[in-house]
Amino acid sequence: MERDVDYLAKYRNISNKLKKRFLRKPNISEVVDEFASLSKEFEKQECFHYAGYCCLAMARCQQTLLNQQGEIQSLVSASRMFLAAHRSDGCLLSCGLNEHLLASANCMSHAVRTAANAKQPALAASLATQMGEAFASQGDYPQAQTWYGQSAELSFQSPLDCAECLRRVADCQIAQKHYEEALTTFTEISVLAQERGQPMGAFASLMARTEVCRLLLVLLTYSATGTTQRLRPEYAAILERYRNWDSPPMSRQPPASCVPRQLYVLLQSLAMAVTDNDRVALRETRGMLIGHLDNLQTVILEQLVEDYFHPTL
Repeated sequence: MERDVDYLAKYRNISNKLKKRFLRKPNISEVVDEFASLSKEFEKQECFHYAGYCCLAMARCQQTLLNQQGEIQSLVSASRMFLAAHRSDGCLLSCGLNEHLLASANCMSHAVRTAANAKQPALAASLATQMGEAFASQGDYPQAQTWYGQSAELSFQSPLDCAECLRRVADCQIAQKHYEEALTTFTEISVLAQERGQPMGAFASLMARTEVCRLLLVLLTYSATGTTQRLRPEYAAILERYRNWDSPPMSRQPPASCVPRQLYVLLQSLAMAVTDNDRVALRETRGMLIGHLDNLQTVILEQLVEDYFHPTL
């Protein structure tokens, strides 16, 4: 920060303009512009938390003007500035208590509530997703899961967006090794998709990914117990579907029909190897499956193989 400029005095001078004068109302719009200008100066000096405070002051002014869009925009800007401050602290190896990250989350939470109250659920959901991504990038998956869950609730008008948010929730659950919770979430996605009838386009791709994850998670649960009796009926049905070699790939119904034929056959082989306790087949099938799975599915498969060859007592 430049030493010859008293930024604190600038902030106070702008704030003083909001005080009521005798027979004179404050020009709030002018104050908003001045806070915006000061915020940009702080940002250029990489004093992100001070820039965040200026954005918060702008949000309060916009609230006074009953300008909900301006208030939301200012709150989002404040959140991003505090998040930038948090990341700057990380680069400097600061020993703070994540106060800037918490400030960022509080600002975004206020922005989400304001957008929801303004009957803009899509905007509120988008903001919640952004905050979830911020926490996920920090490795804070419990907080990310909470934000993604909130985004899913706000995406009720768009089933595809809701399903995508639930997919992010499941990703966080798997990162925390909460596999049964992830299986429940993927099942919720599957039900949501099937309610739309024959899946097409983006929904078909999502259904295929969900179906593969569900089977892998069912196998992971099965490997821990060694029996289908402890599986919920709908999960046992998934396992039986893939163990049934008499059911040709061409006769499949959704959601299994969304899975590419070659991948479906490999998943059948995987299900047979696990349930038949065939270690050689499991190792061979794993090698062939890897090229057909995304990163998350690969994580589940590797955990399945690890638990199978090195079971925990």
